[in-house]
Amino acid sequence: MSMDAKKLRSIYDAIDIGSYKLAVQTCNKLLKKSPNSGLIKALKSLALLRSTKLDEAISLCDEVLATKPTDEDTLLILTQVLRHLERHEDIITLFDDAFKKQPTNEELGTQAFMAMIRIGGWKAAQQVSLKMSKTFRDPRLLYWCIMCTVLQAEDPTTPAATKPILLSLALRLLSNATIPSLSTPDKFHLHLSILLGHEPPQLDEARRLLETEQGTRLREVSLTVEELRRTVWNKLGLWEEERELCMKGLQNGDRNWIVFLSFIESTFALISPRDDKEGPETTLALTSPPSQLLGKTRDFLASISQKDGAGERGGHLALLEIEKRARARNIALATSLLVLLQDYFNIFGDKSCCFEDLKPYLDLLAAEESDVWLQFLQTVPISVESIHELRRTINVQKFSRYVKPVPGDADTESSNATLFLSLYFQALPLGNDLPDTELQPADDLILLAGNALVSGWLISNDYALLLQAICILEYALQRSKHNYQFHLLLVRLYHLMGAPNLAMEHYRAMDIKQTQCDTLSHFVLARASTFSTANNGDLSLIAECLEATHIYQSNTLETPEMLTKAFQFEKYSQIREFIEFEDLLDNSLQRDLIKIEHLRMRFVLEPPTQDTLPMELQELDFVFYKNDHHDNRDYSVLPEYQSKSSSLDSQTSLGPRPSLNYFNVFTKLYMRAMSKATDPDFHSPNLTAFTEAERAELTEHERSFVLFSHTLSSWLSPQEKPPNQDTPAEDTPPAVNEHDIPVVIGTAEAAIKFFDDSLASIKRAIEDTTSLPWEALHIASLAQEALVLLGIQAMPFLTTTGKKKVDSQLVQAIKSVRAKATSTLLDIATELIQYGEQEGAPDRRRALAKECEVIQSSNGLDHDFVYGIVKKLTDSRRATFSNFGKGINKQSKGARVVEA
Repeated sequence: MSMDAKKLRSIYDAIDIGSYKLAVQTCNKLLKKSPNSGLIKALKSLALLRSTKLDEAISLCDEVLATKPTDEDTLLILTQVLRHLERHEDIITLFDDAFKKQPTNEELGTQAFMAMIRIGGWKAAQQVSLKMSKTFRDPRLLYWCIMCTVLQAEDPTTPAATKPILLSLALRLLSNATIPSLSTPDKFHLHLSILLGHEPPQLDEARRLLETEQGTRLREVSLTVEELRRTVWNKLGLWEEERELCMKGLQNGDRNWIVFLSFIESTFALISPRDDKEGPETTLALTSPPSQLLGKTRDFLASISQKDGAGERGGHLALLEIEKRARARNIALATSLLVLLQDYFNIFGDKSCCFEDLKPYLDLLAAEESDVWLQFLQTVPISVESIHELRRTINVQKFSRYVKPVPGDADTESSNATLFLSLYFQALPLGNDLPDTELQPADDLILLAGNALVSGWLISNDYALLLQAICILEYALQRSKHNYQFHLLLVRLYHLMGAPNLAMEHYRAMDIKQTQCDTLSHFVLARASTFSTANNGDLSLIAECLEATHIYQSNTLETPEMLTKAFQFEKYSQIREFIEFEDLLDNSLQRDLIKIEHLRMRFVLEPPTQDTLPMELQELDFVFYKNDHHDNRDYSVLPEYQSKSSSLDSQTSLGPRPSLNYFNVFTKLYMRAMSKATDPDFHSPNLTAFTEAERAELTEHERSFVLFSHTLSSWLSPQEKPPNQDTPAEDTPPAVNEHDIPVVIGTAEAAIKFFDDSLASIKRAIEDTTSLPWEALHIASLAQEALVLLGIQAMPFLTTTGKKKVDSQLVQAIKSVRAKATSTLLDIATELIQYGEQEGAPDRRRALAKECEVIQSSNGLDHDFVYGIVKKLTDSRRATFSNFGKGINKQSKGARVVEA
């Protein structure tokens, strides 16, 4: 190895171990000998980038880019730099230029293709892959070109008139392939998707291919091909053939639930003429009358279920599915739904899945049928002597709670909880020999008790029942440390009880990772600004927002890499899934909900300035005018064991479930405020109108906050244009209904009234024993946020120069309002701190512990344990209210300093 090669290796090693300064120094030495070396400059740029010296790194990177390098080492290093800088277009240009210089270098061409794939540049990728396929004659390259042609046709930005041209081109390219599409399942899947993508779909050709010998073989070994085959048969209206194929598969032991559903759907399609006009207007002649066909279908499924017994659930569930669909079409069957439900319970009642299996069919029961079902459940003996008997008992309790109406008094629910808790203690010995990593078989009894206590609280407004639910859940967690449903329910309950730190502990105990941050972070971040004490130094919620958004950054980097792997290994059936997955995360509703909550907490901690406002406004503008949002949040993980007329999710959430309308409201509030701060003459009806659907996702106090924002806008914008006046068009302005634009006459007195009302509401919430602690924090958080909003909109008036403007009546009024708001916030802080001290007093702890005596037992859930939980709760609540009050004090004093 030459001396220069050794020094180059030392640069790589220095970068690998994080010695970036040494790497830069070595690069500088080598550049003195070789000032035109693109590789050394690229390595120096990477070292500077890792040292966070962005300006120098970018300048050096651009210098190397301008030389249009072709050597592989330089290209790879520059790719790392450009990818970190998110300059994906430059990566494409880099490899494209290199490939043009060396058109016979297949590796460069492949790198250029993959760079285009990473950013969804389907047109450019199609052109490069087509050129490569002609040069290198690799069959794989032609299929890359075909796949990119299809993806270009499916891209929303592609003109509708161009789509059929592209799909025809893809079919023409397929006809020239040296390896036919029927050679592998993925190639055949690609071919079929092209035929189905045409308008109208080329169904006859797809059918012909599927019925060939090779097509039949691929259907048997590939579920994705079989899925497309089913789609083709559906569109052609080949219900008789589909029914026969499904029947044959079921007879041969196929127990895929999709096969059962297709069998049932094809049967009903033969009975009820289709009206979707996708397939032929007529179907093949029936071999038997409709009633006989349905009867034969039921008899066939009955024979399958009898043959399978307790080993398979598919046949039994298929009989229930037939009854469900027959009822939807008002077709009477010989076997009643109740009989089928009872038969299913008798066979699978000792399975954990029994309740979830039958839940959709219980919704079909009329009132009289529900009574008969409950009478049947009462005949099942309650026993927890064995695992099977325990599961059967748990299922009976779940079914009973679901079908019964909500009890009219809290005592009934409290008695139910006591029963469930007693059964739990009796069943605990069944799990004595299980390792710590396993869940106790009786855990669902604790979840049932928790549901009952929450229901009792809603009936009586006695939040001692919530405290009892917390105690039994904490106790059960000692036995089942990894029961995520215990954690999730405790997160909800601790939020209601004003103890966000404990809620955060349980959320983090679940070790949420990857896409779970998108689907589950709402449990701890929905209305997170209610609990934020960032202005007193606690940045945990802000940090959690940032932690939860890592998945979106990872998605940007990792999903394109998975996409390139799918191309490399010719997994064409998976490519659309990766693209869809990337889109689901890129346009996630939870991502933007986190963004607006993070902004609200951050502005309370550090209000924006004239210098930062344009950037903040630009970021909000980008997310507000998104065309699509995907709600990926998962609420099904909550243990829903309430009556079917109620929901544990709605019972334990902090106000209405925040969704897109909630996001729109707060985004519009801040966009309007910041726009007026940068331009007092700004006016946009789209940022002023609030629909009834948007208001429906707000709490009462959030609606008051919205009204306060209108008051500010009206008061500080005397030049505000009337709603019907023409305004400049925006990017994608929604239609505005003038009735949605509130008529608010803003005055200083109206602005002050919001803060006075907030103080009065907090006092009432603290004095009212039926109010939950989170409500006082919710009101206080909105009050301090209102002061921030006032500061933003008052910015252009208080930062101008000139004696005349400083002494103006409006400026003096603004200062007066801010002084009064600050004084009121100090009173609010005092109320919160005093409440926290009262809640943490020993007498209060003893009183709360006494209210939990009804759940105490000799199994470890004794007085000491309950008192420990109560102490932990009250200590957390005292710290939260105290820190919240101290944070308001700091914020208010800071406002007074600015005022002075």
